[in-house]
Amino acid sequence: MIREMKTVLASFVQIFVFSSFCAGQSPAPAVRVRILNPTNGTVLRAHQQSVIQVEVTALDGLVSKVDVFVDTNSLGHLAEPPFTFPFQADALGSGVHHLSVTASDNRGDQATSPSIEVTVLAFAPVVRAVYLIPADRTLNPAYVNAIFGALTNLQGWYSQQLSNGTAFRLNVPAVESYVTPHAAIWYATNAGGYFYNALNDGFVLTGGTYPDPDITWVFYLDADAKGQATGGIKGVAVLHQGDLQGLVAESSSTTKRWIGGSGHELGHAFGLLHPPSCETPIPGVVCASSALMWLGYTTYPDTYLLPADKSILNQSGFFYAPTNVISLLSPQIGTNGFSFNANVETGWPYRALSSSNLQIWDNYTNFVTQSSNVQIHATISSTNKLFRVQYK
Repeated sequence: MIREMKTVLASFVQIFVFSSFCAGQSPAPAVRVRILNPTNGTVLRAHQQSVIQVEVTALDGLVSKVDVFVDTNSLGHLAEPPFTFPFQADALGSGVHHLSVTASDNRGDQATSPSIEVTVLAFAPVVRAVYLIPADRTLNPAYVNAIFGALTNLQGWYSQQLSNGTAFRLNVPAVESYVTPHAAIWYATNAGGYFYNALNDGFVLTGGTYPDPDITWVFYLDADAKGQATGGIKGVAVLHQGDLQGLVAESSSTTKRWIGGSGHELGHAFGLLHPPSCETPIPGVVCASSALMWLGYTTYPDTYLLPADKSILNQSGFFYAPTNVISLLSPQIGTNGFSFNANVETGWPYRALSSSNLQIWDNYTNFVTQSSNVQIHATISSTNKLFRVQYK
C-alpha cells in the first residue's frame, strides 16, 4: 500500500511539474511572416525593378492573403504562393522607406512582419567618363584635364542646341582613372576586338553594367586601336589613344575637331544616328553632311543637331536641369579681395555673374562643380559689385 501511494504521488508530481511547465510557455503563433528580400538597409535606384520576397508559415490553417505596405500605405497584396511582389523603386518615391507585410490565414489569424528599411535614390542619370590606363602605361594628368575640358565644353554646346534649359549631367568625379590588367597592344590583338576588349575591362574595373538606365558611359583608352573600330552605340562610347592625343593638341588637327569627335560619339551613346541618306543614299533626301552626327564634328563648334536628334534628346532621361535652389553663403573680405560660397548640385555647368546696377550682368566665371559647396573668389572693385550664381 505504501509503495503504491509513493508511485501515485510520484506520478502526480511529475504530471504537475510537466503541466506547470507547459502553462508557463507562450503558445506558438498561428501565423509567422517575415521579409526575406530586400534586406534591411538596402539601397535602390529609382529605375530599378525590385522584388519583395516574403516567407509565411500558417501552423493551423492556410495562408489566405499577404498585404504589402510601404510606410503606412498599401503597396498591394498577394493571395497565393509564391509570395513575391515585384515593384519599381521609383513607385516608392526617393528617400528612406519602411516595408512591412501582414499575413492572414483562413481561420482569421494574422501576423505582421518586422519592418525593413530601404533607401530609394532619386533618378539622376549621368555621363560617366572613364580614362583607362593600360598596365604598361602611366597616368597622364593632361589627359584627365583634357577629358574634363572636352565634356564640359560639350555640355554647354548640347545645351545651347536644345535651348530649353536642359543639359546632360556629369558624374562625380567627372573623370575616373583606372589602370587596366592588360598591356596596350592587347586591346587590338585579343580576339574580342578593341571596342569590346575596352568595354570588358572598363566594366570590370568600375563595377558597371550595360545597359544602365542611369549611366551613359564614355571610355577613353590610352592604347592604339590599330585601325580597329571605335565609337559609340546607345549607352556607351569608346575612344582611343588618338582621341586623347588630339585633345591635348598632339595632332595635326585642331583640338576643337577632337572635342567634336567626342561629341559625335557621345551623341551615338545618347541614341543619335547618322543623318538619313549619308551612309546609304535615299532618293530625294539630301545628306546633312555638316551636322554633328556626320562630318560636322570636324568643324566643331560650328555645327548643329538635326531636329530629329533634338527630339530624341528631349525624350531622353539624360537631359534635364538641376532642381535645387542655389544659395550664396559666408561672404568674407580679405586683403586681396573677397569670397563667398555657393551651394549647388554637382555635375552641372554654372556661371557666376557680377553687376553694379542689377540691370547689366557680366559673366565673371564659369564652372562645373564637383562639390555641392563651391568657394568663389573675386577682386575688390572700386565700385560696389553684386554677384549671383546661376545654372548655365
